[in-house]
Amino acid sequence: MIYMNYITDLVETQEIIYKSLGSSVELVCPIVNTYRIITWLGPPNLSVYAVGTDVLTELSSQVDISESDIDKKSILLIKHFTKDKSGKFRCSVFNRNPSNLVIVNATGDKITTVEGRQNNLECRVTSGQPGGNITWSTDGVVVAENGPSLVTYSLTPKKSDNGKLFKCEAFPAEGKSVLESSVLLKVFCKFVCLDNDLHF
Repeated sequence: MIYMNYITDLVETQEIIYKSLGSSVELVCPIVNTYRIITWLGPPNLSVYAVGTDVLTELSSQVDISESDIDKKSILLIKHFTKDKSGKFRCSVFNRNPSNLVIVNATGDKITTVEGRQNNLECRVTSGQPGGNITWSTDGVVVAENGPSLVTYSLTPKKSDNGKLFKCEAFPAEGKSVLESSVLLKVFCKFVCLDNDLHF
């Protein structure tokens, strides 16, 4: 008999599964994977079995990790069910505040583009797992929002957008900004510009 104890950020549920000795067992974690690391614990005494897709070396011949095709839920596969694998299993997720934020295609603190040509501003968290949202804003207004690790804002810049400041912010689940980065939009005219059209 296996006791499955699922832990999410907010809810705890439990499921009891009965399996024959020697059979294979698939335990599906109900947490939809949002780029956060799933940790699997199991008997004895809720020992660590796997972190993310990395199975403990001493258990690699006994268990494996995969994920469901559609919703990317973590699956712990027990290859041959034995008595020492009978007991309580737990899957959980831990948030870590983002520690590195990258604005793609930026050169220093600027992104250069051409008037009338569609451009994508892309910002991504490359370290840490915010568990909340990541946003683009300009002039104090949020123009794009996504979560938890990547946000893209598509715009077709006008001459008046030249010199605009765009700010990317990453938020944890609690909602308070923990990391931000800004970039200045430099818009070149498609044909001919007067000298006073650009101010840098």
